[in-house]
Formats: sequence, C-alpha cells, structure tokens
Amino acid sequence: MHLQEGEGFTPLHTALLMTPFAFGAAVTSPLAGRLVGRIGRRVTLVALSVMMTGTALAAWLVTSPPDALWWTLAPAMFLAGIGGGGVISPNFTLSLDNVPPEMGGAAGGALQTGQRIGSALGAALLMTVYQAVNAVTSAPVAARSALLAALVVLSVAFAAAVRSWRAGD
Repeated sequence: MHLQEGEGFTPLHTALLMTPFAFGAAVTSPLAGRLVGRIGRRVTLVALSVMMTGTALAAWLVTSPPDALWWTLAPAMFLAGIGGGGVISPNFTLSLDNVPPEMGGAAGGALQTGQRIGSALGAALLMTVYQAVNAVTSAPVAARSALLAALVVLSVAFAAAVRSWRAGD
C-alpha cells in the first residue's frame, strides 16, 4: 500500500521490490527443512531472529527517498525472506512430528487452516495500523508503524518458539 499509494510505484515496480523476500525464502526453506531434523526448534529461533532483523531494517529504511528504496529496502526484504523461509518448513515439520500417520491428513489440514487464519488476521492488523496512522500523518510513517506492528507480532511468535523449545517440544 505504501509503495503504490504513498510513493506512486506501479504494481510491477512494487512487486519487483518485494521479490527479494521471495528469493530469500526460496533459498532457506529447503535448507531449514533439512536442518530441523538435526537441531530442532533452534532453526525456528534463528530464522525468527533473522526475520525480525530484516523487518526492523525495513521499518527503519522504508522512509528512504523513493529513488533509493530499491537499494535500501530490497536487501532488508531479502534478509526478512531468509528468516521467513527458515520458519515455515521447520514449523510444519515440528508441528506434525508427533502426529500418528493415520491422522496426518487431518492434522495437515488443521495446520494449513490455522496458518491461513493467522495470515489473514496478520494482514488485517497491519493494514488497520497502516490506515489508522496514515489518516493522521504521512504514508512513510504509516508504513513504518505497520512494520513495527509486524515486529511486535514476530516477537510474540519468537517468545512462543522459545517457550516451546524450553519445554522440549
């Protein structure tokens, strides 16, 4: 929203600027999926830390001049993507690890449903923050506020992952 409405980027330019996130996730997802069997929940903890770092950098850099965003925001998105890719595969593996094979389909469906609901709620939260802040200030400040809200959500996920790791799950 910020890039298109606030900075006037075309949908194509916006998509290209967000593509480094997808590349980062594509690089780490298979690697993290293989590592989780050896080092467990620590993969998720490291990946969430990396994703949080990328998101914090994006929040700091999103107010850069529009012509500099490709060189500032794209690397932060790549870093966040590296973390994001390292969360999804291990999280699925760890969540389904103790499910009996005959319940695998139902458990996988429930996990996918939970993920979709969480994604929808997260997107709604971030857009609500963006729109509320944008109504009283500038689009770059609104974008930063939305990214900081995402950082709060990631912090909650990190705390839950630490708790799960300490409990031996």
